[in-house]
Amino acid sequence: IVPGKFVAFKGPQQETAFNQTTGIMDLAPSHYFEIFKDAGVSAVVRLNEPCYDKAAFEEAGFAHYDIYFDDCSTPDEAV
Repeated sequence: IVPGKFVAFKGPQQETAFNQTTGIMDLAPSHYFEIFKDAGVSAVVRLNEPCYDKAAFEEAGFAHYDIYFDDCSTPDEAV
């Protein structure tokens, strides 16, 4: 978290469920709504492949953007 600037996080997934492969609880977008609103977040920027429906954030009042680039790489010059 960079107060007043941005929050970086891994996730979410389409549904909340325990991931047996990773041993991590995957959380649905709705899990983040109250947390993000309390932190003053107004937009979500997805940097990875879609793992959830962005409409969930949009319907909750957040702007949503996609700027995709491969994991462990850097975005191209245009980004």
